[in-house]
Amino acid sequence: NAPLPSPPPAYLIEMADPSISETITMISFYAFPPAGIEDPEDFAFNLKRKWKPFQALGRVYVAQEGVNAQMSIPTNVLENFMKCCRSIPELGRHMENDINIDPKPLSQDEFAVAGVPINGKPAPPFRNLHIRVRNQVVADGLQKTLDLQSAGYDMPPLEWHEKLKEAREKRKNDEKTAD
Repeated sequence: NAPLPSPPPAYLIEMADPSISETITMISFYAFPPAGIEDPEDFAFNLKRKWKPFQALGRVYVAQEGVNAQMSIPTNVLENFMKCCRSIPELGRHMENDINIDPKPLSQDEFAVAGVPINGKPAPPFRNLHIRVRNQVVADGLQKTLDLQSAGYDMPPLEWHEKLKEAREKRKNDEKTAD
């Protein structure tokens, strides 16, 4: 009289078979939950378990401050994967700028040679899913973690480029004045 198993999460119901995907999509994200990640080891273990059905590959770093992920996902299950990530409280709304998705999925053949060559032979960017616990998710060389909840204004890329352009023009005008 064992209890019935729990039903699968909604993001797995009627999910396509990732092994038949014709393309692979590269993604990346950071997540910095305000309360941090209480037990990074346990969290990393649970991520691996939750992401296994997607046949996700990549490098993921977990620390008390948050998560840093660079991954490849079979394109035919990408939406399911994103729903899974958004359902995890420590990720969800805490992912900086959501999930960054490469706009051009790679064919299986392109993916197989898109990484750094190994012993002179083409290689994929990722061969496995490695989820590692670290002291920090970004190797910034600082001794203590920054408080990213008070990091200031998150400038959109177009505004950033406009500010750079303005600074360059100001510097040129200052150089002309000095002459």
